[in-house]
Formats: sequence, C-alpha cells, structure tokens
Amino acid sequence: MTYFFVILFLALMAYLVYFNAVQARDIINSPYNERQDNFADRVIRGSITDRNGNVLAETEVLEDGTEVRHYPQGELFAHVIGYSSQEFGKTGLESVDNFNLLTSNAFFVEKLKNEFQNQKNRGDTLVTTLDLEMQRAASDALGDNKGAVFVMEASTGKILVMLSKPSYDPNQVDDLWYVLNSDEENSPFLNRVTQGQYAPGSTFKIVTTLEYMRENPDYANYSFDCTGTFEHQNFVLPCWTRSAQGHLDLRGSFAQSCNGSYANIALTLDRASYRKTAEELLFNQKLPSLLDYSRSSFVVSETTGDSELMMTAMGQGNTLVSPYHMGLICAAIANGGQGYQLYGHGNQQERTPKLPEADDGTRGGTVKGIYVRGRKRGHGDGFKPGGLQRGGQNGNGGVQPG
Repeated sequence: MTYFFVILFLALMAYLVYFNAVQARDIINSPYNERQDNFADRVIRGSITDRNGNVLAETEVLEDGTEVRHYPQGELFAHVIGYSSQEFGKTGLESVDNFNLLTSNAFFVEKLKNEFQNQKNRGDTLVTTLDLEMQRAASDALGDNKGAVFVMEASTGKILVMLSKPSYDPNQVDDLWYVLNSDEENSPFLNRVTQGQYAPGSTFKIVTTLEYMRENPDYANYSFDCTGTFEHQNFVLPCWTRSAQGHLDLRGSFAQSCNGSYANIALTLDRASYRKTAEELLFNQKLPSLLDYSRSSFVVSETTGDSELMMTAMGQGNTLVSPYHMGLICAAIANGGQGYQLYGHGNQQERTPKLPEADDGTRGGTVKGIYVRGRKRGHGDGFKPGGLQRGGQNGNGGVQPG
C-alpha cells in the first residue's frame, strides 16, 4: 500500500510539472478562459502589425480614459485579425492571441513606475507574417467578387495574405452586429479561406495523380488517346476543351487537364487506397490551424460507383475542400513532399504529414516535377518571376463564385 501512494504521489508531481511546462500557457490562452479579460484591468491591449510594422489593430486611449479598439485597415484584414468587442467577444487573432495581447513584457522598472502612478502597462505587440501591400493587391484583384485569396511562403509556412470577400469593417461590429450576422446572402463573417467548402475542380487532379503513381511504379509508361469525349457504360464525359487532345502521357494529361484521361485513370484505382491517400493528405481529418476552419470532405469508399469515382478523380463529385487546405497540399509539393504548418506570427515551423512516398522515397519530388513542368499550358504564362520555378493547376469546380 505504501508503494501505491508513493507511485501515486510521483505521478501527481509529474503531471503538475507537465501541466506547468507544457499545457498551462495553452489553457490560459484558451478563448474560453474568461479570466483572461481580468488582465485588461492592468494592461492596455497590445497592437497587431504586419511583418513590416504596419499597424493592423491598436487600442486608442481617449482623454477620459476610455479604451477603443481601432482597425486602421478597415475590412482588409477582418477575417484573419478578427475583432475584439466587449459585447460580442473576439474572433481571429484577437481571440487566439488574447493572452499575449494582454501580457506586458515591459522592463520591470517601467512596470513599477506605472504601478506607483496607477497607470496601465502597454500589452505586447503581436507581429504577424501578413503583408499589407500584398493584401491590398489581392483585394484589388478580387474586386467586388465573392471569394478568397491565400498566399503563403511554401518553404516556411508563413501566411502572407489571407483575404476573404465579402468582408466587414471590424470598427463597426458593435453598431452593425445584427445586420452583419443576419446577412445570409453575403455571409460577411465567413472566412472563406479556412471555412469555405468548395468543389476543388481540376486542382484535385494533384491528389489523383499521386494515387496513380503510388499504385503504378511504371507510371511513366502511362498513355491515353483523347478524342474529346470519354465514354464508360452510359456515362459520357466531354473534355474541357471540347476537342481532341491526342496522345497523352501522365504529364501531358496533367498539363492539359484532360478530363477523359483522369476518368480513365480513376477506373484503375483501388478505392480503399485512394481514400487512404486522401486522408493522409488530411481530407476528413483535423487541419493544423489556429483559426476556425471546416474539415475537407472525401467520400469515396469501396462501394462508390464508377461514375462517381470518375467525377471525383477530376475534382467534381462530392469532394469539398477549403483554399487553406489546398494551400497545405501545394506547399508540400513545392517542398518535395514535406509540408509545414501554416502560421501567421512567431517562429513556428511544426511539420505536417509528408506526401505519401514511393518505395524509393521520391514521390513528393516527382509530383513536384509534374506540377512545375506539367502545368496547364497558357495558364499563368504572363507571370514570370525572375529565377523562380512556377507551377500550378487551376479548376472552377463547375460552380458559380461565392
């Protein structure tokens, strides 16, 4: 019995050490911890800036001592920075980093001076990886359309642009909350980058290509003759060009985004393996994200019919994905199969699951080669960054913007 209590005591001590060393800060920083706001009695909420020091959020102290949260860029960063409201709570980084913004690491002499003068300390400044000029350029390009723009540095996971439209002005949340919250047509509070769910269209051919390569080590010998339409049983699928594209190998199939070729590939795939690959790429799984997000959906199973399988392979069907998730996948390809967790501030570089590899360990690099050298011809040709490789795949998903 004595040994039992000794072991129990040691286990309790070990847990307390673990809690204080690992979990304490996360629990304190939880947006559900209402005690955080008690810090506001002693600390003026810190500012949030982009990577160049441009202010994205700040607290202004009026002559009567009233503190007002101000967002100099208006609706431009609304979904990623979020808002901080006494009445309606917090969202975005305002919520995620609430504890850090209400923490002051000022020099202790300054803190002591403020204490004697009955003045508050200034909270720490949160420096993000966002870029104001790039965000503006993305906003100008998107115009008044509904949609999302997401730009990241693939080699590190730094988020440079996170733009969602329609948006809202966080300076007016208290006044317009009920109007904004009831706007079902525009859903201005919806962050389409992380929470939007869309048919991936031809961008999903990246996943299909990877699965085919996993199942067929001789994928370099793949060939298909595109006649402009593909027929299987009673299913007739036209190619997006509405014309014959001739003889294609795997790289050519990807470059031309040939629907017929990918329908043909789909019929050769093992459904269980296809699903496994998709889930290794985080479909139906939790995503590494501090902001609220929606899980991507991949529904192929061993009972899925041929027609649904063919539509899935080309990015139609019932597959749904967020722009954020596709960014993760593309970043992994750009890094030769290794992904990083995307982040908006600090020095975090937590690795995410690798692309499934071939036995020789070259799968990610080979997909990158197809992605870069096999991109759809004519798309992005006007963009020529000096000395940089470029690659991509586009897709409209067969749906209207929004």
